[in-house]
Amino acid sequence: MERVRINITRCFARALLLGLAGHDCVGSVRATPTAASSGRRKLANSPELLGAIASLWEQSETNRKERILRADRTLQESPACGDILATLTKDDVVTVARNALAGRADSNTLAAIDFLLVPSITYGVQVRKVCSSCADHEEGCGQSSTSYGWNQTHSGLLFLPLETVSTIESVVLKQGMSLWHILCHGTRASTLEVPSNEWVDVSADASGATPDAEIAVSLIFTATAGTVGVMPDYMGYAESRLRNETGEPEGLFRAYLVRQAYATATLPLVYESRLVVKNFSDCQSAVSDKALLVGYSEGGFAAASLANDMFGLGFDIVSLQAGGAPFRLSSEQVLTSFEQVRNGSFQLSQRYYISLLGSAFSSTYRDLPNFGTSQNMLDPTVREQVVALVHSGAERSELNSLNSPEDPLSILSPALTAAMEQALDNGESDPCKTSAVVGESDLLCRSLQEQDLTSVLEASTYPVTICHSPDDDIIPISNLPDFAANSLLGFSESSGAHSSAAIPCFLNSVVFWANNENFDDSSLIDTTSNSCNSENLRTPAPISPTNPTVSTSVIATTESPTIAPVFVLSFPTTSASPTIVATEFSQFSLLFVLILIYVQ
Repeated sequence: MERVRINITRCFARALLLGLAGHDCVGSVRATPTAASSGRRKLANSPELLGAIASLWEQSETNRKERILRADRTLQESPACGDILATLTKDDVVTVARNALAGRADSNTLAAIDFLLVPSITYGVQVRKVCSSCADHEEGCGQSSTSYGWNQTHSGLLFLPLETVSTIESVVLKQGMSLWHILCHGTRASTLEVPSNEWVDVSADASGATPDAEIAVSLIFTATAGTVGVMPDYMGYAESRLRNETGEPEGLFRAYLVRQAYATATLPLVYESRLVVKNFSDCQSAVSDKALLVGYSEGGFAAASLANDMFGLGFDIVSLQAGGAPFRLSSEQVLTSFEQVRNGSFQLSQRYYISLLGSAFSSTYRDLPNFGTSQNMLDPTVREQVVALVHSGAERSELNSLNSPEDPLSILSPALTAAMEQALDNGESDPCKTSAVVGESDLLCRSLQEQDLTSVLEASTYPVTICHSPDDDIIPISNLPDFAANSLLGFSESSGAHSSAAIPCFLNSVVFWANNENFDDSSLIDTTSNSCNSENLRTPAPISPTNPTVSTSVIATTESPTIAPVFVLSFPTTSASPTIVATEFSQFSLLFVLILIYVQ
């Protein structure tokens, strides 16, 4: 009975914070996007909140170029594998969150942050750059040793929850068992614009600097939920961009929307992070096989691909929360882009997407069926130029310059263009099945078809929530799987264009976590049966002796004193309307902050 009261209270608190429209607080909501009467769940944020989000979104884009330039200034200054980038107390994390809003939120909002955020931060966080390859681990990522990038060092960020300590000199990793929280980032135009290159100094003398918003999300989520967080850079970014499989400086090509590549670039980080946790804690801490995977846009595609591979390797996928992703890459996504160009609705500022996709499917990823054939996605006259610029770390504006505004599709293969034009003329929904020509576009089509994820989602045996907006202007909602095919598939409708729809979609993962207590795996470890000495563990990558350990000062405020982490919803006590008992806000306080700081 106590559990029921807590869940009901959590539901009402969630509704209060998010403004959920028509949400039933009894039971979970799983709805299909095709039945208007099914009571599908829709996140309805207030215009004021959406306006604040839009403002912060612009600010993030303004700062993004500066981060790229900083990373490009000298690649030698990028963090080394194993570097500790920051060690933050829980008060430091609060400071990071407050700095993210400083100057962009009024005093009432900041007071609300202190009321909602401060009580929720349970752990400090240590941020590290983590690197590894499939070849470094016995698990081998479940792939052949000849797979592209298998021997390559890949990189990303690792977030470790720290027990409450008075100073950073007495750092102790969260004791017991933790869960994985894997956040896959959205499309970044530059191969330098990645999590492991984007951590910034958040110390007191850094003029209120804050990490990239997605990085801040993982930081705060780790501090609130006590998970071990991993943010992969992806294949062809950062470390894997700088060196190839033999250690030479050419590096790997960028594998954009290639399913297998996300496992190749992420699973080594997961395995390596598990070793880091065991060694750092002297086997007093560990990470279970339970994982929550989150992502939007390319990140949603990556998370869905990765969840499927991790499940096949024995991981327990607690939930996959994917939004705004091109699950029907070979049909709906590619065909829609052609149609948008034809009718003039294609966003010219997004031309770089065509370059990224074209490069990935033009004999750069050797495991694709069209590799080394004449069936590249790019026109042969520009292939070398486009691939080189995509690989170089060029910014969005430079990539946009590759194809003219008058004809954005001019860089693509004439055979592919002909197949798509024919499909549009004939009203076909899947040009790769009906209009591909053997010897001209059939192998290219097969390469694209292998990336479609709808069949994977429809056969999933773990919970999946797909979030999408019917007004998405980049990835149409027709990319959705058939929800009737699997009762474990849930749908959450967002609203607005592709970028603005990301906010409520991402919040699904936070709502999910906050409303499910049964995923807490923080039981203590029996060290007698889990000895480091008996496991023959490989030592993780060494930590640089010059690693910075950063301590930030807490922003003092007299306007918003810390309030006990209790929220009370009280109703008249009758047989039909029992009193709702007080409950700790815990992860709920995170919701308000994430609404304000999350960007794609």
